[in-house]
Amino acid sequence: MSMNNNFQIQEIMLRYLNGESSAEEANTLQVWIKESEENRKEFELIKQLWEDSVSSAKVSVNTEDAWQKIAALTVDKPIAPVVRFPRKKVFAIAASVIIMAGLFYLFLKPVAENWKETYAEKGNIEIQLADGSKITLRRGAKISLPDNYNKGTRQVKLDGEAFFEVKHNNEAPFTILTSRSIIQDIGTTFLVQHNDSTDRVSVLEGEVSLAAKADKSKIIRLLAGESAIMKKELPQKIKADTTNLLSWHSHILIFKNATLQQVAEDFKDYYQVDFEMPDSLGHSTITAEFNNDTLEQAITELGLITGLKINVKGKSVMISK
Repeated sequence: MSMNNNFQIQEIMLRYLNGESSAEEANTLQVWIKESEENRKEFELIKQLWEDSVSSAKVSVNTEDAWQKIAALTVDKPIAPVVRFPRKKVFAIAASVIIMAGLFYLFLKPVAENWKETYAEKGNIEIQLADGSKITLRRGAKISLPDNYNKGTRQVKLDGEAFFEVKHNNEAPFTILTSRSIIQDIGTTFLVQHNDSTDRVSVLEGEVSLAAKADKSKIIRLLAGESAIMKKELPQKIKADTTNLLSWHSHILIFKNATLQQVAEDFKDYYQVDFEMPDSLGHSTITAEFNNDTLEQAITELGLITGLKINVKGKSVMISK
């Protein structure tokens, strides 16, 4: 591998160990590690040095400045004999070891990131970001942004459900972190649903990547109209009807020859109510549109369309003949 390529891998390695690599960079690193036993051992050594010297402190990495500073100290200077590994790729390995052992930490000093949380406690919230991107939080969702957002990095943390309209930037990918997933924009509008059991991503326009947080090499790409879930730390594409996926945002529910079972599921998600009905009724179909209707209005209209008896008690809706 050429020296330039080696530097590139070193930079990716630093960002990966610091939790700042993109899904694509993580995949590139995994491929490089698997190319040879020598690569694997080099990565394991640097990883161990990183963990021992930095002790998991978070560093905002400007890799170009870092390499220049380290290069100034290492070019034409011998490596201390205490470093015990082959003296090949002298510049790259010297830089890596010195960085991981402490000089990198000393020069760039760990920056404690301050995250500001926004909680959609009482209703949906729309957030306009400095880069022109827009986030709409569904009621009950939380989003956290770092103080340095849009200053070389665009990373947010999500708990709950949110709709993203992202202004694409090749130099600073937009990344969403949940407890189990890393979702990255590749120029798009998309929905992310995160709860205690799973993550789901649905793309309306453009393209999105979805990777497992535990293993960034497990990654898939989604195009417009596609959906995927994170299941057992493995991203999987699924077939899903996305017609009413954003009803909570648009306040419109549209059904075209939809089964009553599908209508009940979409009503349940939008109005936050439970449905009870005989299985025999679930396969009947309806075509209708509900535009900003209250639950009472929607239920009344549904009863007129289907000719069925519909009763509402609190948060429960019962349908019968």
